[in-house]
Amino acid sequence: MWIPVSNNIAPPYYAVIFTSIKHQVDEDYYQTFEELYALGSEIEGYLGWEDAKGEEVSISISYWKNMDAINEWKNNLSHQTAKRKAVAEWYKYYRMRICKVELDHQYQRNED
Repeated sequence: MWIPVSNNIAPPYYAVIFTSIKHQVDEDYYQTFEELYALGSEIEGYLGWEDAKGEEVSISISYWKNMDAINEWKNNLSHQTAKRKAVAEWYKYYRMRICKVELDHQYQRNED
């Protein structure tokens, strides 16, 4: 599933890129993802989310106005609890990167 981010975001802003390889996921994994998405979107400075999930590999990118907003999300207790469960059960591997977006360019083909 891909969730497009609003075109109204102007740089600079930050992207948190989360890449994972699943180990063992269950219904709780998907429910937790939905709950965390809702919680994160309530944080001041949250700008949007893009997500591409395959059967094994997933890439999620969340967008934030500043590092303060990212740190608020990082320190959220529900998020911390989910991270512990992710390491214990859901993922074989994950990697998280934080990047400052300086340029944002897009192209979209309009099929008539």
